[in-house]
Amino acid sequence: MKNQKIKITLLVVTVLALLVLSMTGCDNNSTSTEKTALASVTNLKAYSAGKNSVGLTWTASSSENVSDFGEYAVDVKNPAGTIVASTAGSKGDTSFTILNLTEGVIYTFEITTTPVEGSANYKNSSTVTVKWSPAQRLDVDDAMVAIKVYETSSSSSYGSGLILYHPTTLTPKVVSIGNPGADSSYIDLYLKTNTGTAGSVILQSASLFKTSWRYTRFSTVIRNVDNLDNAQLAPPDTSTYTLTSIQFDSTTTVSTSKIYYVKGDNGNYCRILVQRASNGTLIWGTTPEQYLNLKISFQTVAYNPYSKQSRKY
Repeated sequence: MKNQKIKITLLVVTVLALLVLSMTGCDNNSTSTEKTALASVTNLKAYSAGKNSVGLTWTASSSENVSDFGEYAVDVKNPAGTIVASTAGSKGDTSFTILNLTEGVIYTFEITTTPVEGSANYKNSSTVTVKWSPAQRLDVDDAMVAIKVYETSSSSSYGSGLILYHPTTLTPKVVSIGNPGADSSYIDLYLKTNTGTAGSVILQSASLFKTSWRYTRFSTVIRNVDNLDNAQLAPPDTSTYTLTSIQFDSTTTVSTSKIYYVKGDNGNYCRILVQRASNGTLIWGTTPEQYLNLKISFQTVAYNPYSKQSRKY
């Protein structure tokens, strides 16, 4: 009987040892088959491509060389967090334009690097997000011609006052600062001939011409680019909107056009592209008929900052 008890005890010990070895083996197998997350895209940026569209740009995932690389999954969420659109980018893609959006709505754009379906070794990357809103892109004025704002020394037939977005025409409008008529209450900026410096003009707040007119501010942030498809990671800080005028000199040459950021008296943000002339300056024409040639991105929803730049979250 004693020997029988010893045999039973040894059997129990052996069974327990086998169970431990089996469990250890399972853990090792689990570790060896754990999937690796693909690398996320980096440097995700956005810009308003139009009143119903937003452009995205990014630096490609470093996992594009992985054999199981699948695609870039792009989801668009409304302010409530509901997905309202989904699309995908292929290997090698570093930009995308999202269409059929609503002007003024602040969307969240999410990009995830995903493996091919059924991948045994890889899983989704972490998701990268950016917030942005569609905004108007305005290349012509109410007469359907290029937006040209002339200096105040120009003949009366040309306008030196600029309405960024006229409530009736729904376009920029250039008017005579000396005789604006009913449009006087809408003027945001005007181009002043700088009598102190030959060939110099100053784009400034309409309130500096008449105190009762609109008070418009510029950010100290300026971008050296040739078009408004200029995506950014973060907007200029609110504290940078401290300027009421920007000076341009006919003797100063530049390598590109420039974007200036503006906050209107009514809280609407916009970007103004001052286009480079063929002579290398930002001033077109000759004294006393000098002018600036402009393109505008305008956010019609007041206090919506996403017409100027994206904010990364």
